Amino acid sequence: MIDAKRYSGQVAKKDVGGWFTADERLYVGRRDCTKLVVAMAKQVEVVRQALGDDLPGVPVHPLLCFVGAEWGWFAKPFVLQGVTVAWPSAAAGLVSSSGPYLPDAVELMALRLGNTLVQA
Repeated sequence: MIDAKRYSGQVAKKDVGGWFTADERLYVGRRDCTKLVVAMAKQVEVVRQALGDDLPGVPVHPLLCFVGAEWGWFAKPFVLQGVTVAWPSAAAGLVSSSGPYLPDAVELMALRLGNTLVQA
């Protein structure tokens, strides 16, 4: 599941916690965008419900894709609270590999999601 966002500024995962506590947050430029990561949990639940009880084992992987943002020279996609954060070409590489499902199963999932989420 991909949520694309157009933001300007450098994307970074920052720990703003104290000496003994970690508090990792998503920043784009000077803005704390952690709320986008939190919102993905709700979207994951909607997709899982749309798949229904007969497809309970289908994994749903949330990915935030920042279009037009800046990334450091040696940047890599990272995971924050279970959400992968990446740029378009990195996201394409992450989602283009073959999975364990046969084409008929993929078509069933796509049809189910298309029919259910259009109404949502």
